[in-house]
Amino acid sequence: MSIHWHDLARFVEAGIAATAQDARVLASSVARHKAMFFFGNDAHGERIDREAAVSSGLQLVPCESAHLVLAEDYAKMLANGMLLDVNEPFDALMERCGAIEARANNG
Repeated sequence: MSIHWHDLARFVEAGIAATAQDARVLASSVARHKAMFFFGNDAHGERIDREAAVSSGLQLVPCESAHLVLAEDYAKMLANGMLLDVNEPFDALMERCGAIEARANNG
């Protein structure tokens, strides 16, 4: 699952994220659609509010046990050679995702 955080950081490097951030209307539409068909709970068992993610409530950096699970998954991904050219440390990846989160939530 940590591949998604890795890919997000690569999208930012490629300039794709800037375009996506400008497409808030589309993002809201996607969030509403996903809310109808894909149900999920956060680490605290609360229903995930997908629309909050596109209206200043995005959380990319997980807390507590979810952070540990993601770190373990990322370590396995690195150990298995899934990232051929990039061996970014997990903490550095989380810093980058934290910056993406802050930028997305501040408009």
